[in-house]
Amino acid sequence: MADKPVTVKRERVGQVIGRLTVEEIVKLDTALAFVMGLAD
Repeated sequence: MADKPVTVKRERVGQVIGRLTVEEIVKLDTALAFVMGLAD
């Protein structure tokens, strides 16, 4: 869930299921910063 970020050991991460564009990563970074209280 995007509103409950947690760390995960690299060994527990499975195969790649897709890729994000630079624009999508910027949107994701902004949303995560907002949820974590790092942005307005």
